[in-house]
Formats: sequence, C-alpha cells, structure tokens
Amino acid sequence: LIEKQWNKGEDVARRWADSLDQGSIKDYVVGKIVGKIAREDLTRAATWASEMPEGGERTRAVETVADRWAEKDPAAAANWVDGLPGGESRSEGMQEVVREWARKDPAAAAEWLNKYPAGPEMDKPVEALVRTVATKDPQNALTWAESITDEKRREDVVRDVNRIIERQEGGGDAPRAGDGRGRRGPFGPPPR
Repeated sequence: LIEKQWNKGEDVARRWADSLDQGSIKDYVVGKIVGKIAREDLTRAATWASEMPEGGERTRAVETVADRWAEKDPAAAANWVDGLPGGESRSEGMQEVVREWARKDPAAAAEWLNKYPAGPEMDKPVEALVRTVATKDPQNALTWAESITDEKRREDVVRDVNRIIERQEGGGDAPRAGDGRGRRGPFGPPPR
C-alpha cells in the first residue's frame, strides 16, 4: 500500500500518511515515506521530519533521517539533530547518529555527546555509544555506561559490558564498573 501511494507521487504519499490516524501504523508509514524521500534528498526529508509535531511519527521520521544521513556524513547528521528541540525525537535521532558515527570514529561521536550534560534525554545516545564500542574498548564503554541516569538501563548496560570483558579476558579478574580500576580509553570521558 505504501508503494502504491508512493508511485502516485511524493505529495500524494505524504498527504495519505498525514491523513492516517495517530498510532503505530502511521508512525511506520511516515518512517517508510521519509526513508524514500531521504534516498532522493536528505534535506527535503529532514525538513519534513523537523516540521512534524513531537510524537511517534516525528520520532520515527527523525530516526530514519538521522540514520540515513549518518551513514553518509555523521557530522552533518549531528549538526541537524543539534538543531532539533529537546525531546524523544531528538534523543532517538542522536542515538541513530551515535550508532553510525561510533562505528567509523568513536572519538568524534563521544566528543559530540560531550556537548550535552548527562540526563534522561542522553541515556539512549550514550547507550548506543557504549554498545557500539564495547567490544573494542570495554573499559571506556564502562566509564560511559556509568553516566546513564536511568538506574535499570545503566545496570543492564553495565552488566552486558562486564560480560564482554569476561569473555575477552577469559573470566579473569578484569576491572568492573564501579571498582575504580577502569582505564580511560581513546575517546574521552562521559558527559557530566
């Protein structure tokens, strides 16, 4: 059905998506249409996503644009996400940018995150950084994981990174989060 609407033209597809009732189906459809637009013109897709009211469809659109843009140019994607108002959609967009950027240049991704203070909006982006770099730099990942403000999320992430350390070091007496023996990796400290 999405393809059918898309084949009628971008404007028709966008109007159709806008006419759908709020909910997960609309969020999904908007994400798919934004993705199609982003393949042709990231700026146009970003503009549409930015104009949407905060909510599920905007979050899905921002995620899609941020992911596609970060694949091509993480710094430009980060710059776009920086311009979004705070909220769930920016947090999700940051998560997508960090995930892509940290694969290519974890130091640059970490430096970007350091512009923001630790807080609930930063938990998902920080988790994305931690999970992306954990196998290559688990000690620094642990340091970053400690900056996650949501206690349950932090505990889950720290536990997962500690498992990586145990596997890598054969279950030996490796430094653990909170024991003061973690080493600082190449991409700097977490936000304060």
